Amino acid sequence: MRNKISEKRNLGEKIIKLEKERFSYREIQAKLHCSKSTISYHLGKGQKEKCINRVKAYRKTKPRDFYDHRNEKK
Repeated sequence: MRNKISEKRNLGEKIIKLEKERFSYREIQAKLHCSKSTISYHLGKGQKEKCINRVKAYRKTKPRDFYDHRNEKK
């Protein structure tokens, strides 16, 4: 899934642009200093949906209070 760093760097848009210019995964990786899995995520068909579904399934296996620590005030 897209994280804050990826959003700040506009990696998705840059990856798509470089791919349209016929750069290989390795060339994109070298230019943008990101992993091949990040490139695959942004270019692969259905990758985003698979990731979203995987996270949803994982969250269903955890008890609800597992996520409550994020909202605790110190």
